[in-house]
Amino acid sequence: GNLSTSLLKRPRMEVTLKKDFLKKFARLITCFGRIGADDLFMEITPLAIIFRTLNGAGSAFVAAELKRDFFHEWKLHSPDRNRKFKMKLKAFASKFRSITTVVGCSMRLDPDEEPARFVIEIACKAGIKRKFKLPYDEPQDIIQAVYNKDRNPTLVAKPKVLTEIVNKFHSALSEIAFIFQSKDLIIKSYMDDDKNSKLQKQKILLTEVKLPLADFESYSPSDEDNVSDEIIFSLKEFKAILSICEVLG
Repeated sequence: GNLSTSLLKRPRMEVTLKKDFLKKFARLITCFGRIGADDLFMEITPLAIIFRTLNGAGSAFVAAELKRDFFHEWKLHSPDRNRKFKMKLKAFASKFRSITTVVGCSMRLDPDEEPARFVIEIACKAGIKRKFKLPYDEPQDIIQAVYNKDRNPTLVAKPKVLTEIVNKFHSALSEIAFIFQSKDLIIKSYMDDDKNSKLQKQKILLTEVKLPLADFESYSPSDEDNVSDEIIFSLKEFKAILSICEVLG
């Protein structure tokens, strides 16, 4: 009756990853763990799985879309076009920390269990298999980045270019500033007034780098003449996002 009807409405999904792509996936989830505070959001569509997370302050958001051809096998049967799930990020990420001996992995939504679970099966060398069952919620809404696309300056660059720049900054620095000017981009150490004296006592080297537009594939500063836009990033989280770009790139 009601139970069987409920089970039929639940999505059935199973994907598998082979070793090379599993390594990329593990690195991706590790990077998510460096940013996300608590939850991992997953949206399953007919053509891809989208992973999202948010830091504790709500100031850093990251999303990664993995197309179905990223996976070795893809099986999806769902009554709805898109399905949304939420689970604990640390619990999920911990299953992919050590994959030295791993040769493959499968992930599936198991609608036949009550309550339903997200099941991860990891195949290791010598025929060893590990199985994990993680609880999940189905939220009504899923997190999205909210910003004014028409107002914000944008740039497109290869991750390696930006990684080489941010690695020049002191590791104890909390934040960096991107200053978008009409003819170049300035990246420099950022301090607010509260942290200024503390940083000076620590004698942290402050850095400023000016980059020509030729370093970027595209660059769009503010549309307003003689206006410089300044965007502040957490250095640690920006590095983690660059790591994600390198994995997916």
